Amino acid sequence: MTDSKQNEIDRLKKELAEAKKALAKQKKESVVTLVTKQEVYPPAYYNNMRRLKLIEAENKKLHKILEFGNISTLGTLIDTYKSMSKIQLEKIAREFQLYYADPEERERLKDLINYLSYIKHEFVSFLLTKEEE
Repeated sequence: MTDSKQNEIDRLKKELAEAKKALAKQKKESVVTLVTKQEVYPPAYYNNMRRLKLIEAENKKLHKILEFGNISTLGTLIDTYKSMSKIQLEKIAREFQLYYADPEERERLKDLINYLSYIKHEFVSFLLTKEEE
């Protein structure tokens, strides 16, 4: 064999060895391909989602309460009742003082007094105590 052919063979062997090294390196750094997509949920995902739905429903309810002003406490209800009844009683008193009241209107006023007395007894019964009138 001639030297040129031997040099060519050596060069090809060297290229083959380099190609094998490159192939081995590629196998080590192999690229993972995604075959199927699979969703992975964090721990307690379903419990958290259930709690989230409940909290969102409660949030909506509270927003509606704030929006429509349905925040009712006993103190607020009592104050509203007192202010509304005071306004109405002032109108009745003015009307009764300014105009002559016929017997029918006097009976209606007595009926109002009896009704207010009944309301007083109802409120006293809420306190569950015996109070002097």
